[in-house]
Amino acid sequence: MKTISFFFTLASLFMMNFSFSVQAETKAQFHYPDGFKDYATIANKTVEEVPTELELLPEPGDKNLGEAIMMIDKLVALGKKVWPIIEAGKPVVNAHGTGVLEVLPHSSDMDLTSMDLDFWSLPKGKSYRVAYKNLLGMEVVSFQYTVVYQHGGSFMGKGKYLSGIRVYPSKVAVSWGFTFDASAELANISNLGSQEETIAGATIKVNYSIKTPLQTIDSEESVFVSGNGDLSHF
Repeated sequence: MKTISFFFTLASLFMMNFSFSVQAETKAQFHYPDGFKDYATIANKTVEEVPTELELLPEPGDKNLGEAIMMIDKLVALGKKVWPIIEAGKPVVNAHGTGVLEVLPHSSDMDLTSMDLDFWSLPKGKSYRVAYKNLLGMEVVSFQYTVVYQHGGSFMGKGKYLSGIRVYPSKVAVSWGFTFDASAELANISNLGSQEETIAGATIKVNYSIKTPLQTIDSEESVFVSGNGDLSHF
């Protein structure tokens, strides 16, 4: 109840202290109430791995994920290069279905999909929680995201490739006065193996932005997944 009262009081002061003064040019001068700057100023951020929460995700309606978005000698990435996962503090409804990537063999003779490869692993992944606190020590923004993927798919008995790479959000909490957005994007792909035995690798960036009337803070994290099944967060 004290927290609710604090926010009502803060909102009332916020509105009462808005005034206009007409000078040579008409300008809006904003007067912040006592305590608002401490409330609206981010003091620190924490990121931690949390127990993984894999969801049963819907398959994309089209098994062909579209044109190539990145290509190197032996590999091609299919899907979307950038996709939103949180907009205005709300999880994007279709983030599960549209943010899907595959890293498959590159062939000039045929257009391959994951359905053409064998021995895919079961889906696996990891979850991470990001939290921001203000100068009052209050946690004002938090969200959790999960990276999920399948690995080990081979073509004609060779290689280890990646499929079903997704980043999806959960447990988003944004306090009054803060705006929060997040997106994911494919940063690069690489071959961790040899020309004969290709092992796909993909780096996914998770970008997020928090805004208040006083601050804009942009941050990013990277997650690397490999055809061997490894996942690294940095």
